[in-house]
Amino acid sequence: MMNQYVNGLAKLAATVVVYSLGSTFSGSSSSSPALSTNERPTIDPSQVALATSFFRHYNPNVKDETINRFMKVATAYQFTSDSSLFLDCIHQICLESKADHSQSNKSGAMGICQITPTTAFDFLHKCSEADRLKMKSLGATSMEWAIDGEYSYNDSTKRPYLGKKLRRNAIRWLKNENNSLVLWGCMMHEHLSNFDRQRAFLRYHLGVGGISQFKGSPSKHEYIVLMNRIRVKKRKGVS
Repeated sequence: MMNQYVNGLAKLAATVVVYSLGSTFSGSSSSSPALSTNERPTIDPSQVALATSFFRHYNPNVKDETINRFMKVATAYQFTSDSSLFLDCIHQICLESKADHSQSNKSGAMGICQITPTTAFDFLHKCSEADRLKMKSLGATSMEWAIDGEYSYNDSTKRPYLGKKLRRNAIRWLKNENNSLVLWGCMMHEHLSNFDRQRAFLRYHLGVGGISQFKGSPSKHEYIVLMNRIRVKKRKGVS
């Protein structure tokens, strides 16, 4: 979600080099399955263990509750139905925040999924009622502040921005870790429905303006390169 890279991301992705679970971005499907707000998907314990191994490697203090929230969202949006996609999602969270909800950066991105207040408002304000119901079913708190909110406009440039009250509401909403993860899930589901795999992850990072301006190969963009470098050390005695 960041417009500028934080140097720590490169350091994060380069910290470990041994990995035994296969390569990321092996698929290129742009389709994303239709979802029902009544689904009660089963969470795979082996996938919980995989997410835990990565999250705990980058954030030894990550709570079980955080991992459970991530798994609930990833399963509900069917990211777990494709092992390669699920691994990409794990890599993304490790790259964005080291699975640490206390992280923030100078661009205003905050939380475990590094979403800016403006992005949160814009998506929640414009998304469908079905999307909101899905997020609500996953425990997201009230989105009325975004539904009823409106941009303010600069008198000279006429560019939209979040007024103080709206920004405070967005920040308050994003400080809830579950809200951050649920919004990430909904956003990524939409991006995967509209783009191929790599471009969907790049869309999340660059935003609507950035992705429209990007003309290169997604596989060569630094964000995708860094995602592919997320690794965990192989334990001794494990083949």
